Amino acid sequence: MTERLKRLKRYFNRTLRIVLVIASTATILICFPNTGSFKYEFHKGNPWKHETLIAPFDFALYKTTKEITDEKLQILKDYKPYFSYIDSIGVKQTKNFTKHFLSSWDNFIKLSHSKTDSLYLSSQKNKSLKTCTTLFNQIYNIGIIEHKENAESIKEISIIRNSISESTSKESIFTPISAYKFFL
Repeated sequence: MTERLKRLKRYFNRTLRIVLVIASTATILICFPNTGSFKYEFHKGNPWKHETLIAPFDFALYKTTKEITDEKLQILKDYKPYFSYIDSIGVKQTKNFTKHFLSSWDNFIKLSHSKTDSLYLSSQKNKSLKTCTTLFNQIYNIGIIEHKENAESIKEISIIRNSISESTSKESIFTPISAYKFFL
């Protein structure tokens, strides 16, 4: 019987050791999880809310010339420029146009040869000025952008008016030449 007790005691000791090792390992894993914690919070599609995050080391990205060219083309394909709409430019240009229009109209009347023409032109001055300023306001309300040669692939632009961005096609905005043609 003593032999049995010794054998039972050995099995009990081995089992107890295994249970203690498993319990210790489980306790350590629960208290110190293996997952690293990232101290910053971010959401996909939202801007970064914290100070600049810089890697503590440098690393090189080796790319072929073709890969770089393809990436540049992809960036240009998806590129959507932003423009600020400035109300004061339209107001300033309309004032300059009105001043120039009135002085030119008066000079033209002085150069006319007959009194009938002078009276007719004087009567049409306000109507013509109103028509021209209306066209001017329409042009500047839509907006004018300078056309660049390298912007041929750009189909859509964003215009920021009063802190609100509106997407629009590039063709719906005037260039200096199209604004001139529209005015004529």
